[in-house]
Amino acid sequence: MVETLHPHGVFAFSNFEVGLQAGELRKAGMRRKLTGQPFQVLAILLECPGEAVTREELQKRLWPDKETLSPSGKGQGKA
Repeated sequence: MVETLHPHGVFAFSNFEVGLQAGELRKAGMRRKLTGQPFQVLAILLECPGEAVTREELQKRLWPDKETLSPSGKGQGKA
């Protein structure tokens, strides 16, 4: 279960803490390297606890300027 610790976007689950504003992941108090898109995906999932996040929603949030990918994973438009 995910628990929000305070309104500054800190989430805790198991022995992890994620600070969304600080952009950091901690395990048992030790900072762990997780940056870029992997951190963005974790943040999106934590913002929607208990809800399914669709592939389309992830695509919109991770690549807002890109065309929607087809089911095969290839772009539908020009490269």
